[in-house]
Amino acid sequence: MFSIFKKSPPVDPIVAMLDADPQTFSDFVSELFEKMDPATRAHVLVAYQNFIPIIGALQGVARREGKDFSLNNFIADCSRNQSTGSDEINSRRYAWFTWAGLIYRMSGMANGNESIKEVLAEIWCEIARAAPLLKGLLPDNIVWKEEEKVYFDQVLREHDRDCIVWAINHAAPRIIWKSPAIADLAKENELFYFDGGGSMGPLSYIPPRAP
Repeated sequence: MFSIFKKSPPVDPIVAMLDADPQTFSDFVSELFEKMDPATRAHVLVAYQNFIPIIGALQGVARREGKDFSLNNFIADCSRNQSTGSDEINSRRYAWFTWAGLIYRMSGMANGNESIKEVLAEIWCEIARAAPLLKGLLPDNIVWKEEEKVYFDQVLREHDRDCIVWAINHAAPRIIWKSPAIADLAKENELFYFDGGGSMGPLSYIPPRAP
């Protein structure tokens, strides 16, 4: 009889934002990444690399079962699991996968929308700047499984600037490659920028020759 006095469960802001218009959603994600510390951005890069094959597998399962795969539902499930979980390891994983899912969703919105595309490019530049941190963060990290770290085996042995190049050329969506933000990132880190980089990506790092 007292059910009318029960508090409603708190609204998950990320789940709520999935119903927002594209520009509001992109602004929300931009603000989220602006406030994020560099180490967390680096872990989002790991999550993003593992997010892609997970999504592909789930889409395949859905097709075989004659169902539609919902990216929104996947993001919402990750966000809810992160906020309600008591296990710190899985809570971090779910958080990183949630944020990876948000920028993946933005990639689809950026087609034909220059404003969102530039916001997405700025986010990826921040992720790329944080990528070298994985050289210290990833090897002994217990949150990520060894098979989830394998994407980074080679690049983490390279120069910090190679890590930045790798993040843009191999992890980021191609739709941002011609963004002015990428050109600025190149100039900032003394990288070569190729507007017509083709399938190889727009950035490269050539170490200076020894005297």
